[in-house]
Amino acid sequence: MGTGKVRLTTLLASIAAVVLVDITVSSLGFYSAYCYCIRLAFVRAIQAASVMVVVLIFQKGMPDIGLARANMAGGIAAGIRWSVVFGGIVSFAGVAVTAFGIDVRNFFFIRFPGTFYCTAIYIATGVVIAPVCEELLFRGVIYGFFRRYGVKTGIVVSTVVFALIHAGTAGALPVVQTIGGVLFCLAYEKEKSLFAPIIIHALGNAAIFALALLR
Repeated sequence: MGTGKVRLTTLLASIAAVVLVDITVSSLGFYSAYCYCIRLAFVRAIQAASVMVVVLIFQKGMPDIGLARANMAGGIAAGIRWSVVFGGIVSFAGVAVTAFGIDVRNFFFIRFPGTFYCTAIYIATGVVIAPVCEELLFRGVIYGFFRRYGVKTGIVVSTVVFALIHAGTAGALPVVQTIGGVLFCLAYEKEKSLFAPIIIHALGNAAIFALALLR
Protein backbone atom coordinates (compact mmCIF):
# COMPACT_ATOMS: atom_id res chain seq x y z
CA MET A 1 0.00 0.00 0.00
CA GLY A 2 1.33 3.41 -0.96
CA THR A 3 0.48 5.51 2.10
CA GLY A 4 -1.12 8.74 0.91
CA LYS A 5 -0.01 8.14 -2.67
CA VAL A 6 -3.48 8.12 -4.19
CA ARG A 7 -3.83 11.37 -6.10
CA LEU A 8 -6.79 13.75 -6.04
CA THR A 9 -7.27 13.16 -9.76
CA THR A 10 -7.49 9.42 -9.10
CA LEU A 11 -10.06 9.96 -6.34
CA LEU A 12 -12.26 12.26 -8.41
CA ALA A 13 -11.97 10.23 -11.61
CA SER A 14 -12.79 6.98 -9.77
CA ILE A 15 -15.91 8.45 -8.16
CA ALA A 16 -16.98 9.99 -11.47
CA ALA A 17 -16.49 6.68 -13.29
CA VAL A 18 -18.53 4.74 -10.72
CA VAL A 19 -21.39 7.26 -10.81
CA LEU A 20 -21.33 7.49 -14.61
CA VAL A 21 -21.56 3.71 -15.02
CA ASP A 22 -24.51 3.55 -12.62
CA ILE A 23 -26.37 6.39 -14.34
CA THR A 24 -25.69 5.05 -17.83
CA VAL A 25 -26.83 1.50 -17.12
CA SER A 26 -29.84 2.70 -15.09
CA SER A 27 -31.02 4.73 -18.07
CA LEU A 28 -31.29 1.51 -20.09
CA GLY A 29 -34.21 0.23 -18.03
CA PHE A 30 -34.11 -3.27 -16.47
CA TYR A 31 -37.43 -3.38 -14.66
CA SER A 32 -37.98 -7.08 -13.96
CA ALA A 33 -36.43 -8.74 -10.91
CA TYR A 34 -34.32 -11.01 -13.12
CA CYS A 35 -33.02 -8.11 -15.19
CA TYR A 36 -32.32 -6.12 -12.02
CA CYS A 37 -30.06 -8.87 -10.67
CA ILE A 38 -28.21 -9.12 -13.97
CA ARG A 39 -27.93 -5.33 -14.03
CA LEU A 40 -26.51 -5.23 -10.50
CA ALA A 41 -23.84 -7.81 -11.34
CA PHE A 42 -23.02 -6.04 -14.60
CA VAL A 43 -22.81 -2.59 -13.00
CA ARG A 44 -20.54 -3.70 -10.15
CA ALA A 45 -18.23 -5.54 -12.55
CA ILE A 46 -17.95 -2.54 -14.89
CA GLN A 47 -17.45 -0.19 -11.94
CA ALA A 48 -14.63 -2.35 -10.61
CA ALA A 49 -12.98 -2.43 -14.03
CA SER A 50 -13.43 1.34 -14.38
CA VAL A 51 -11.71 2.06 -11.06
CA MET A 52 -8.82 -0.21 -12.03
CA VAL A 53 -8.44 1.57 -15.37
CA VAL A 54 -8.46 4.96 -13.62
CA VAL A 55 -5.79 3.77 -11.18
CA LEU A 56 -3.65 2.40 -14.00
CA ILE A 57 -3.88 5.71 -15.85
CA PHE A 58 -3.28 8.13 -12.99
CA GLN A 59 -1.18 6.01 -10.60
CA LYS A 60 0.78 4.12 -13.27
CA GLY A 61 0.11 0.83 -11.52
CA MET A 62 -1.90 -1.02 -8.87
CA PRO A 63 0.58 -1.17 -5.92
CA ASP A 64 -0.57 2.28 -4.70
CA ILE A 65 -3.94 0.75 -3.82
CA GLY A 66 -2.51 -2.42 -2.31
CA LEU A 67 -2.78 -4.72 -5.32
CA ALA A 68 0.82 -5.75 -5.91
CA ARG A 69 1.37 -9.33 -7.09
CA ALA A 70 3.98 -9.82 -4.40
CA ASN A 71 1.46 -9.36 -1.59
CA MET A 72 -1.43 -11.29 -3.13
CA ALA A 73 -0.89 -14.64 -1.37
CA GLY A 74 -0.04 -12.98 1.94
CA GLY A 75 -3.04 -10.69 1.70
CA ILE A 76 -5.44 -13.55 1.00
CA ALA A 77 -4.03 -15.59 3.90
CA ALA A 78 -4.28 -12.57 6.19
CA GLY A 79 -7.87 -11.99 5.10
CA ILE A 80 -8.78 -15.55 6.04
CA ARG A 81 -7.11 -15.16 9.45
CA TRP A 82 -8.93 -11.91 10.15
CA SER A 83 -12.22 -13.51 9.08
CA VAL A 84 -11.76 -16.46 11.43
CA VAL A 85 -10.89 -14.24 14.39
CA PHE A 86 -13.63 -11.68 13.76
CA GLY A 87 -16.13 -14.42 12.97
CA GLY A 88 -15.36 -16.02 16.32
CA ILE A 89 -15.87 -12.71 18.13
CA VAL A 90 -19.17 -12.08 16.35
CA SER A 91 -20.37 -15.62 17.10
CA PHE A 92 -19.55 -15.22 20.79
CA ALA A 93 -21.30 -11.83 20.88
CA GLY A 94 -24.29 -13.33 19.09
CA VAL A 95 -24.64 -16.08 21.67
CA ALA A 96 -24.37 -13.53 24.47
CA VAL A 97 -27.02 -11.27 22.91
CA THR A 98 -29.34 -14.22 22.28
CA ALA A 99 -29.22 -14.97 26.01
CA PHE A 100 -31.07 -11.68 26.52
CA GLY A 101 -33.83 -12.74 24.15
CA ILE A 102 -32.62 -10.73 21.16
CA ASP A 103 -32.76 -12.39 17.74
CA VAL A 104 -29.44 -11.47 16.10
CA ARG A 105 -30.88 -12.28 12.69
CA ASN A 106 -32.78 -8.99 12.88
CA PHE A 107 -29.44 -7.23 12.38
CA PHE A 108 -28.96 -8.99 9.05
CA PHE A 109 -32.10 -8.09 7.12
CA ILE A 110 -31.83 -8.48 3.35
CA ARG A 111 -34.68 -8.16 0.87
CA PHE A 112 -33.97 -11.03 -1.54
CA PRO A 113 -35.43 -11.26 -5.08
CA GLY A 114 -38.42 -13.52 -5.50
CA THR A 115 -37.01 -16.39 -7.57
CA PHE A 116 -34.24 -18.91 -6.96
CA TYR A 117 -32.19 -17.83 -9.98
CA CYS A 118 -32.43 -14.14 -9.10
CA THR A 119 -31.43 -14.88 -5.52
CA ALA A 120 -28.47 -16.97 -6.71
CA ILE A 121 -27.24 -14.15 -8.96
CA TYR A 122 -27.80 -11.62 -6.18
CA ILE A 123 -25.78 -13.65 -3.69
CA ALA A 124 -22.99 -14.33 -6.19
CA THR A 125 -22.76 -10.60 -6.85
CA GLY A 126 -22.66 -9.81 -3.14
CA VAL A 127 -20.03 -12.41 -2.32
CA VAL A 128 -17.73 -12.09 -5.34
CA ILE A 129 -18.20 -8.96 -7.45
CA ALA A 130 -19.35 -6.35 -4.91
CA PRO A 131 -16.50 -6.90 -2.41
CA VAL A 132 -13.92 -6.38 -5.15
CA CYS A 133 -15.67 -3.29 -6.50
CA GLU A 134 -16.27 -1.72 -3.08
CA GLU A 135 -12.82 -2.41 -1.68
CA LEU A 136 -11.21 -0.93 -4.78
CA LEU A 137 -13.17 2.29 -4.32
CA PHE A 138 -13.66 2.70 -0.56
CA ARG A 139 -10.41 1.30 0.82
CA GLY A 140 -8.11 1.37 -2.19
CA VAL A 141 -8.95 4.85 -3.48
CA ILE A 142 -10.91 6.79 -0.84
CA TYR A 143 -9.01 5.51 2.21
CA GLY A 144 -5.81 5.57 0.18
CA PHE A 145 -6.32 9.27 -0.52
CA PHE A 146 -7.43 10.45 2.93
CA ARG A 147 -4.78 8.30 4.66
CA ARG A 148 -2.34 11.17 4.03
CA TYR A 149 -4.22 13.10 6.74
CA GLY A 150 -3.81 10.27 9.24
CA VAL A 151 -5.19 6.79 9.82
CA LYS A 152 -8.17 8.03 11.86
CA THR A 153 -9.19 10.51 9.19
CA GLY A 154 -8.91 7.88 6.48
CA ILE A 155 -11.00 5.42 8.47
CA VAL A 156 -13.69 7.96 9.38
CA VAL A 157 -14.13 9.41 5.89
CA SER A 158 -14.10 6.11 3.99
CA THR A 159 -16.35 4.38 6.55
CA VAL A 160 -18.91 7.20 6.65
CA VAL A 161 -19.18 7.20 2.86
CA PHE A 162 -19.34 3.39 2.82
CA ALA A 163 -22.10 3.33 5.46
CA LEU A 164 -24.13 6.08 3.79
CA ILE A 165 -24.03 4.29 0.44
CA HIS A 166 -25.42 1.17 2.15
CA ALA A 167 -27.98 3.02 4.30
CA GLY A 168 -30.74 2.51 1.74
CA THR A 169 -30.21 -1.26 1.53
CA ALA A 170 -29.48 -2.02 5.18
CA GLY A 171 -33.15 -1.89 6.21
CA ALA A 172 -32.22 0.21 9.26
CA LEU A 173 -29.17 2.05 10.55
CA PRO A 174 -26.14 0.61 8.71
CA VAL A 175 -24.54 -0.71 11.90
CA VAL A 176 -23.07 -3.81 10.26
CA GLN A 177 -21.70 -1.76 7.37
CA THR A 178 -20.14 0.77 9.74
CA ILE A 179 -18.40 -1.94 11.76
CA GLY A 180 -17.35 -3.62 8.54
CA GLY A 181 -15.96 -0.40 7.11
CA VAL A 182 -13.75 0.14 10.15
CA LEU A 183 -12.61 -3.49 10.13
CA PHE A 184 -11.74 -3.41 6.43
CA CYS A 185 -9.66 -0.25 6.92
CA LEU A 186 -7.81 -1.72 9.89
CA ALA A 187 -7.03 -4.90 7.95
CA TYR A 188 -5.81 -2.90 4.97
CA GLU A 189 -3.65 -0.67 7.17
CA LYS A 190 -2.17 -3.61 9.06
CA GLU A 191 -1.56 -5.98 6.14
CA LYS A 192 -0.69 -3.38 3.47
CA SER A 193 -2.64 -5.47 0.97
CA LEU A 194 -6.11 -4.79 -0.45
CA PHE A 195 -6.54 -8.54 -0.87
CA ALA A 196 -7.02 -8.81 2.90
CA PRO A 197 -10.16 -6.62 3.16
CA ILE A 198 -11.50 -8.09 -0.09
CA ILE A 199 -11.41 -11.59 1.45
CA ILE A 200 -12.86 -10.39 4.77
CA HIS A 201 -15.61 -8.52 2.93
CA ALA A 202 -16.45 -11.51 0.74
CA LEU A 203 -16.58 -14.00 3.61
CA GLY A 204 -18.49 -11.52 5.77
CA ASN A 205 -21.10 -11.03 3.06
CA ALA A 206 -21.39 -14.79 2.66
CA ALA A 207 -22.08 -15.14 6.39
CA ILE A 208 -24.63 -12.31 6.32
CA PHE A 209 -26.46 -13.89 3.38
CA ALA A 210 -26.52 -17.23 5.21
CA LEU A 211 -28.01 -15.63 8.33
CA ALA A 212 -30.53 -13.66 6.27
CA LEU A 213 -31.69 -16.84 4.52
CA LEU A 214 -32.37 -18.39 7.92
CA ARG A 215 -34.84 -15.65 8.86
